[in-house]
Amino acid sequence: MDFLLSMDGVGQKTAACVLCFSFDKPCFPVDTHIYRICKRLGLDLGVTDKRKNSRAGIAKVMEETISEDKISAFHLNLIEHGRRICTARNPRCNECVLKGYCCYST
Repeated sequence: MDFLLSMDGVGQKTAACVLCFSFDKPCFPVDTHIYRICKRLGLDLGVTDKRKNSRAGIAKVMEETISEDKISAFHLNLIEHGRRICTARNPRCNECVLKGYCCYST
């Protein structure tokens, strides 16, 4: 991770994607969909500086919670959920299987 982050233009998400999908390492990339879903579920509550560490905090929670062999599949399923159901505008909360756990659900 440190080596990838040392390269110009490579951030936390890109480095985590490379490690997760190319090297099968237990890293959890946090893109915009996953960030939105996790914030709505309250999974960033333990993060002290929301502006700075929120995505890293979410990645840490996911890496500590999800078994290593399921991280990539879970990541891909959350992205799909964010694209189809938990959208940025007009989320389809009535169709969401997570609405009982969601702080955002209407």
